[in-house]
Amino acid sequence: MCAVSVGYPYATTYHMQRVASDLEAQILFGKQERQVAYTFVHPDLEPFSKEQGVIMSDWINGDNAVLRAERHTEWTQRAIGSGKVFAYIEKEKLNNELILNQSKEHYLSVIQIAAYFIERNIKVEVNHYDDVDVVAWLPDGPVAFEYQTSG
Repeated sequence: MCAVSVGYPYATTYHMQRVASDLEAQILFGKQERQVAYTFVHPDLEPFSKEQGVIMSDWINGDNAVLRAERHTEWTQRAIGSGKVFAYIEKEKLNNELILNQSKEHYLSVIQIAAYFIERNIKVEVNHYDDVDVVAWLPDGPVAFEYQTSG
């Protein structure tokens, strides 16, 4: 609540009351445990990132401070396009220099390829253990992608 005085020489006073939303009240009164300050650029990337345990910095808009604090950060090559991008990896997914059973390069490249299709509203399947790495269901039928590097 507040009072605002305006309009010299009239000195009119307005009384105001602002009712906070549930989220605002939780933040203001300490009931919100943590506030995520980013949003996904495509809504389907959020469940995909939870399933994969990785969020790429170009999948989100906003403040990534929570991600930097809670996850392992890896500076990695883009699988599509040029340049590099930050990957925020759940620490539980790390196994020495691997993510699950894959090298970091392989795992992060495969999910970037899958995310490319997700952002274009194309259904994908990611396989880290069996079968091809990525299957994308294009209008003409499914297409399989296998990510390989020398060595």
